[in-house]
Amino acid sequence: MDKRGKQSKGGYQLKTDSEGRTSFEGVPYGKLRVQVLAHGFQTFGEDYEINQPTTAITIKLKRPQGQYSVYDSPATEKKKEEENKPPQK
Repeated sequence: MDKRGKQSKGGYQLKTDSEGRTSFEGVPYGKLRVQVLAHGFQTFGEDYEINQPTTAITIKLKRPQGQYSVYDSPATEKKKEEENKPPQK
């Protein structure tokens, strides 16, 4: 990010290992914007201040929340809940 808080052009893309970890050497000091996109989770984005040689950042992703509409009736909501229940044994 630049001094005005704007995201600079360019950037890096990192992939995680099977445990969800990644590392990156050579991160410049200053503000760093981290964005995480993962299928089945809410997009995460936050700015961090990098001011030491090693910085650990832990991110916990959230599942998407249910969406509601003023156009859905209580009967429609109940039907949706029944459709999403796991099958009974």
